[in-house]
Amino acid sequence: NEASLIADGITVDHDVVFYDTFISGELGMGGAHVDGQLNLSGAILAASSRPALNLEAISAAELLLPQIPPIGRVNLAYAAVKVFYDEAEGWPDSLNLSGFTYDKIGNQEIRACCRLYWLRRNPGRFTPQIYDQLADAYRRADRRDHAVVAAARHR
Repeated sequence: NEASLIADGITVDHDVVFYDTFISGELGMGGAHVDGQLNLSGAILAASSRPALNLEAISAAELLLPQIPPIGRVNLAYAAVKVFYDEAEGWPDSLNLSGFTYDKIGNQEIRACCRLYWLRRNPGRFTPQIYDQLADAYRRADRRDHAVVAAARHR
């Protein structure tokens, strides 16, 4: 039996940090508002029937995604963050990025060619917005990688 932690719609005026946290079920914070950092880097998540991580429509100053890939789907649809951090080793197999917006990518070490693989984890049909969002983040960071992403979008 899966045990979930659901905090949909919660408002937090400081940081939320998950250190070495194992959740066998969904971690859901859909529609949450976090004024500070939402740090999930230490979370270990696994769910079979629902998303392992549901952050649909959250807003946060910073979002740090798990370093260990969640077992199950991750939903970032329509989430809005100023800065997000991730590690390629932590990418789940299925990652809903539709409508996900961010001003800056905190981990600039991941090259554009790898980020294109990250975008392809978005399920369903081709979604131009996720390519435009990534290209815009690179452009704001004054990185030429925006051209690589723009070319991939048009292919």
